[in-house]
Amino acid sequence: MSPSGGQHYPIRHRPEICCHFGSSSKVAKVTNQKLVSFSQVALLRAHAGENLLLGLTRRSMMAENDLLLLGNNFVIHRNIPDLQIAKVVGRILDELVKPFKDVLIDDSEFACLKAIVFFDPGE
Repeated sequence: MSPSGGQHYPIRHRPEICCHFGSSSKVAKVTNQKLVSFSQVALLRAHAGENLLLGLTRRSMMAENDLLLLGNNFVIHRNIPDLQIAKVVGRILDELVKPFKDVLIDDSEFACLKAIVFFDPGE
């Protein structure tokens, strides 16, 4: 058990940041543009939270309905004793994981969604 009440989960995940930089390089090649490291860092900082939530959602889609699979190999259950964390877990499961499961989003669609969020110029 982790200090936050999650359980160890034996799946290894690549670090989220490396995945984002790799994705940005692939998209830049397709559009015949090159992103310098400074631009990559700026894009990552602008939407890091959204992209981390998307990664959490994708991992959690493979689990049972009431589990969040964190990137650090821990699991958080919906019925965790800490009420504040349970509220956040419930919202993520209800508002992200369940709808993604319902529409059967595939890897290509998910990659496109991450690219849209990552390269979103607005705010």
